[in-house]
Amino acid sequence: MILRPFPKSCTEIAPETSTTRHGCICCEDVGAEYLENFNPDIHYEDDEFAKLDIVDVISGGLEHSRQYLLCKATNTPRGNKTYAPIPAFDDKKQYVVALVQDRVCYGDGFSKDANERLFRRSAVYQRIHERTETGFGTVNPEYYGTWILETIDNAESLPWRKRYVGVILMEYLEGQTIEQLCTRQWVPKEEEGDLIPPSRPILRSAADGSITMLDVTDVKVRNEIVMHIMHGMVTNTHVGAYLTTPDASNVMIVFRRGGKLLTKPQAVIINSVCIQIHICRNGRNYGHENPDGLVEKPLHPFDRFWTGDFESLDGWHNLGWRLEYRVKFEAWMLRQFGLMDEPEENRRYCTEEDFREKVCIDRHRDRRLMKAFSFIGNGGTRDFHFFDLPAPPEPTSQKVNDNPEELPNIPKQNRLDYGFRSSRSQNALNGREDKSLWRKSPLTPEEVAAAAAAARKEAETRSAKLQFNIENSVFELEEQLNGKEISIQKRAWQAWSAISGKEPHEYDPEVDEASEVESCMSWDSSYEDETDEDEPEKGENPNLNGSLKRKRDESDD
Repeated sequence: MILRPFPKSCTEIAPETSTTRHGCICCEDVGAEYLENFNPDIHYEDDEFAKLDIVDVISGGLEHSRQYLLCKATNTPRGNKTYAPIPAFDDKKQYVVALVQDRVCYGDGFSKDANERLFRRSAVYQRIHERTETGFGTVNPEYYGTWILETIDNAESLPWRKRYVGVILMEYLEGQTIEQLCTRQWVPKEEEGDLIPPSRPILRSAADGSITMLDVTDVKVRNEIVMHIMHGMVTNTHVGAYLTTPDASNVMIVFRRGGKLLTKPQAVIINSVCIQIHICRNGRNYGHENPDGLVEKPLHPFDRFWTGDFESLDGWHNLGWRLEYRVKFEAWMLRQFGLMDEPEENRRYCTEEDFREKVCIDRHRDRRLMKAFSFIGNGGTRDFHFFDLPAPPEPTSQKVNDNPEELPNIPKQNRLDYGFRSSRSQNALNGREDKSLWRKSPLTPEEVAAAAAAARKEAETRSAKLQFNIENSVFELEEQLNGKEISIQKRAWQAWSAISGKEPHEYDPEVDEASEVESCMSWDSSYEDETDEDEPEKGENPNLNGSLKRKRDESDD
């Protein structure tokens, strides 16, 4: 099939479909200009068209309202900064997925949904792609642009009438969703059972004909995938694409991207229909505030998620991190993404205090922090495994559209320059600032991968010299540094003391983990006994960070 470009400015606002009466579609709607924002008379050069050969139908059809087609590009168009270059199949054996939004598949009365979903999906991928958050190293599939397919209608009422269909080209992901990889425990129909991960590696064939092994049997690998999902979701929210909760059927575990086999499986979020787009125009998007886009860094996952957001993935990550033991999940987030007490220049994320005026901070978050810090201070996370965060890929050219005619009066957001490894908390512990954490020059994906490998090797060398293993007790680090540095436990206890207003007790290494958890759980009663009185409760410090007290409910006014 031969595709012509669909200009970016045409996909920003979905047009209203004109109808003669409810459920009856005008002839103009199914004719040449049923896409009201598309002008078929625009002339394009030959090198601006894309030619694809359809290999197979992945899913969809008349009963599914859309089609996913597996294609390979035989003629790639010239570059365009609004989307990534379409890969030719002969180069690295990369397929392309064509999402066809044909209103014929929607039926009478609902055909306008094809336009709405086309514009909705295009807006999501365009927004994220402009902020360099698609493709290798991210949780989003690569975006190859929105195109128009010209076809001939064979309907009896409109013989040989031209019709134009919207097509979105995306990266073909080689892998399976979490739902497909796992089975679920049997529960009553109205409930959802826990995931049961595969007990042995799975063999999969790649597009280049090679056979690879997809291994997610180790809980460390699965927890690292959860970490990538969290990081990707807060990063997407920061650039204006908000997804409420991840679902096992919408998270794909891939083993090959960009024509290369991955050393570790990666997670990619594939459902874009449920993502909300927030475009900051002086802090507002037609009446809706988006404070995440007004701060310099993404929101810390601790302030973005709680255990209920990942109920669909119960069993994929540790089952002991839910219900009454949710403090383990929250303590893991603090240890993995930072305790939020690092120097501001070394932080990778911002906190809710950073935009206090725009986000309501209540005492519930304060108590979550106190319990998580108490758990860390008691050494409850010494057996947890932690991983390096991925470095977002830098584009070879600026992707942000600088054409003022297409996006009038919308301020551009600067692209973030992240560090290549997540050792900022370690550098804060070591009492020094690592200047190599920040890179300003744009890098290709290959350079990013090489830099990440070099950073991991450097971290391993440094750990060997210090005889430090992050998986062991952090007290070993404190002993080797001869008391010059502050341990993570002590920092956590200091934060706990500041929040609770109490003196921290010393950690007893003879106390087993069950007793530590039981000690942390003693704070559960604070959730049930929580009141809305103006006076602070006993033991609280109302002056912490400008008083972290919950606002009174409007119904109590």
